[in-house]
Amino acid sequence: MALATLLTACGFDPAGSKPWEPPAVYREWWSATEACSGLAGNFDRVEWMIVPGESFDCASGRCVGHWEPGHRIYLAEDWSEHEMVVRHEML
Repeated sequence: MALATLLTACGFDPAGSKPWEPPAVYREWWSATEACSGLAGNFDRVEWMIVPGESFDCASGRCVGHWEPGHRIYLAEDWSEHEMVVRHEML
């Protein structure tokens, strides 16, 4: 509970996270996600953040990906090439 409160009070900012330019294949994954879900969005509005390692602390425990309001997606570096992880956060 204390972790969830801390994350809410201070904003979400996993240790070591930094802005990141996603690979070109992410645009293909974005299009596939839009087609599959029937939803649409602007890929260029997303701010991508990479977090070193295989996971990071989040409100539910340990995460490999996390979406934040304001169009920010955090990905654990070890999972940044895993299509289903990335597409889950896109959705």
